[in-house]
Amino acid sequence: MGWLWEEPENRWSRLGLAPGLHLRIEAERGGRVEQYATRVDDVTTEALRVLALVRGDSLARISPTTPVHVVYEHDDVRWHFSSWSLGRDREPGRHLVALPAVVEPFERRRCFRLLTFLRPVAVLRLDAAPARARQPGGLFLDAVVVDLGVGGVCLSSGSPAARGERLGLHLRLDSDVRAHLRVVAVEPPPPGQHRWRLHCAFERMHPGDEERLAHYLARRQTEMRQRGQL
Repeated sequence: MGWLWEEPENRWSRLGLAPGLHLRIEAERGGRVEQYATRVDDVTTEALRVLALVRGDSLARISPTTPVHVVYEHDDVRWHFSSWSLGRDREPGRHLVALPAVVEPFERRRCFRLLTFLRPVAVLRLDAAPARARQPGGLFLDAVVVDLGVGGVCLSSGSPAARGERLGLHLRLDSDVRAHLRVVAVEPPPPGQHRWRLHCAFERMHPGDEERLAHYLARRQTEMRQRGQL
């Protein structure tokens, strides 16, 4: 599942996230994924501060709370993670990206992750006590899939979940896909925001649904490669 960042000492430098590191940042704008080049300027306790975002010959900005996908190389390995923009820094020409909970090695065949904005048919708390059904929101999470791969998903959720909690997911891709998830990491909302990031691994899925998900991701990966986005 990649690195779950829990040890505070040297956790960023150990993965190469240090000043001067070149990054490629992807974000969806107007229904398409755009790519930006930048470098790490500093790593704070809450964010990556990066230099001006460059797209082609022009500078760009990414609005706060926009989901982003970040790719970089360290020790001859490509790494990537999903996070969100925190907007412009107070220092001119700088941009902030929230620190992620999980970083994974980027292996094109095994670890392709689709930056997406999919609203599931349903996300259900499988471990909830019966009394939960009588509380606001009940057994269901108001969540959007912002990162999707063959090994799991990242959910942007209006409610928190506990690490280790099991969730039921019903997605409508080219056809319906259903799976049981296990929450492996939880990112609290950034200051002033109200949505949690739930990083989840697939725990159980029907073989037919596994095949449908793999075919969907392979098709989207091919389309992105043809557009020069990979």
